[in-house]
Amino acid sequence: MIKLSRLGTATFETPDLDKAIAYYTQVNGLVLDTKEHDRAFLASKTGLLTTLEQGGEPKLERLLFEVSPSADFTGIASKLSADGVQSEVRSDSCPGIGKVLAFNDQIPLAGCAGRLRNAPVHAA
Repeated sequence: MIKLSRLGTATFETPDLDKAIAYYTQVNGLVLDTKEHDRAFLASKTGLLTTLEQGGEPKLERLLFEVSPSADFTGIASKLSADGVQSEVRSDSCPGIGKVLAFNDQIPLAGCAGRLRNAPVHAA
C-alpha cells in the first residue's frame, strides 16, 4: 500500500482554456500563476492547486498526491509494477513540483491518471 500524505493538485482538460481560467480565478478565487500555450497553472495562498490543459472535452485528467518526503520512488514503482501498473519518474511535469512518479493507469473511482510527489520538507 502507498501511504499518501495529501492530495497535491488536480489537472483538468478543457476545450476553452481562457474560459476555464476565468472561472477558476473569478468564481473560485484562485490566482493564475503561469500560462503557457496550451496549459495554465492556478494557485491559492497555500500553493499550486489546479492545472488546466487545452483539450477536446472537459474532464479530470490526473491527480497528484503527496507522499512522505523520504518515500522512495524506486520502491513504490516496484510495488506498482507487481500490481500491473506501469510507472516512470518524470521531472518536468509542472513548475515548482520537481520529480514525480507518473502512472497512466486509471485511478479507481476517479477515472484519471495519477502522479506522486514527495511532500516538501518544512523548516521547523
